[in-house]
Amino acid sequence: MSRFLNRRRIIKAAAAAPLGLPFLAQFAKADERPHKRVIFLMSPNDCMHREEWAMAEQGGNASLPRELPSYLAPLSAFADRLAVFGDLHKKAHNRSHCPQSLLTGTHTLNQNADTNASSISLDQFLAQEMDVDAATFGVRCLPNQPDARWSSLGVDQPVDPIMDPAVAFDLYFGDHDIDPVTLEAKRARKKSLLDRVSGDLTRFQSQVAAHQRPRVEAHLEAVRKIEAELDEGIMLSCDPGSPTFGKHATDNASVPSTLKGLIDMMVQVMACGITRVGSLQFGRSGAEEMRPTWPEAGIDIDRDFHFGLAHRYWDEPSEQATLDRRASETWLATHMVQYLLQELDARVDVDGKSLLDNTMVVWLHEMGSHHNAEGHLAVVAGGSDWLDTGMFRSFPGRGINDLLPAVATKMGFAMDVFGDPEIATGRLPL
Repeated sequence: MSRFLNRRRIIKAAAAAPLGLPFLAQFAKADERPHKRVIFLMSPNDCMHREEWAMAEQGGNASLPRELPSYLAPLSAFADRLAVFGDLHKKAHNRSHCPQSLLTGTHTLNQNADTNASSISLDQFLAQEMDVDAATFGVRCLPNQPDARWSSLGVDQPVDPIMDPAVAFDLYFGDHDIDPVTLEAKRARKKSLLDRVSGDLTRFQSQVAAHQRPRVEAHLEAVRKIEAELDEGIMLSCDPGSPTFGKHATDNASVPSTLKGLIDMMVQVMACGITRVGSLQFGRSGAEEMRPTWPEAGIDIDRDFHFGLAHRYWDEPSEQATLDRRASETWLATHMVQYLLQELDARVDVDGKSLLDNTMVVWLHEMGSHHNAEGHLAVVAGGSDWLDTGMFRSFPGRGINDLLPAVATKMGFAMDVFGDPEIATGRLPL
C-alpha cells in the first residue's frame, strides 16, 4: 500500500462531486452519524522527572486538577477531556531511540534500534480496518532511516511521513496530474480552489440539506484559508509518486510554520471525511537536527533537542538545564498538542458536536524517563462520550503497548493484545 491516498478510494469517495473533492460527497449522503477518529502524536526523547507530570503516587489515581502541572499546563483548558497515564514501561527491546516499536507493540527487527519495525503499527492497522488511508505527517523527520519513522505497514515497511504542508494540500485537495511548472503558473495566477469549485458547488447544493450548507461553506473557507497561507511562502509540488518538499519546509527555521500547517491539514482531512486515522511525529528519534531557535514562535534556546536539552537535563542537572527543558516541552505541548485540540474543538461535526468530541488524540513520548524504558507518560484527549477522562492513572510496570489494544477497542475493534503477546498483559482501562 502506498503511503499516499489510494487513487481508487478518492475516486470512489468523490463520485457525487464532479470536481473530485471527497468531502462534498459526504454531505450528499445525508448521514448524520458521526465517525470516530484517532490521531497519534509523538514527541522526541523522554519525559521529564516524575514530579513534573505525576498527579498521584505510583499505582494511584487522582482527578486532574483545574491547572495541570509544569509543561502540561497548556492543556489545562481540556483537563476534563484528558486521560493521563503515567509510569508505563516500554517492554520492546531497544527501548531507547526506538520510535518504531511505540505503535507496533513488538520488538524491532534483529533486536537493533537501527532496524525497522517487525509488524504493522496501530495507525496503519486501524486505517486498513476502516478502509481508509492514514494521514501520516512528520516535522523534519530527516534523514530517511529507521529512527525517523514510527508508522509501519508491516515487517520492514516503514511509512515515510509527509513533511510539507504544501505536498499534503495538493495531495488531498489539489491537482494530482498537473506538472509542477503548470501548477506553479496556476498558483501565480492566484486561481484559488474555491474559485474552481464554485460552479460545481452551485449545482451540488440541490443535493445538500439546508442545515448542511453552512458546514459545506465552512469547509470550503478553511480550504481556501490553508491554500492562501501556502501560497504566501511555500513552493508546491503535486507529484504524488515522488514529492519534492517545499523550498523551506524542512529547514529548522520553518519548523513552527510547518508544524502549524501540518496540523491544519490534519484537521481538514478529518473534517472533510477523507480519513479517520492520522499520525504526526515531531522530528526523528532525539531530534538532534532541530534547535528551538524560534523567537517569533515564543522560544529561543540555541541547543538541540537531543544532547543540548534532553541529555543535558538528565546528565548535567542544573536550574538552567531544567528551565530550558521545561520550556521546550511546554512549547511542544502548546504548539503541537494544544493547537490540535483547539482546532478540532472549533470545528462542528455532523452531529452538532465538535470534531474533538468524536476524535481521540493520543500523545506519546519516544521513551521513558532518562532515556530508559520506565517512566513513560501517555496523554489521551477527546472522545467526550466514549472515553473515561478527567483522571490521572498510574500503572507502574504495565507496558505502554497495553495502551494500544485499549485505543483499538475504543475505536470499535475489540482486542486484548495488539502486537507481541509475550510482552503484553492486557489492555489498559480507557
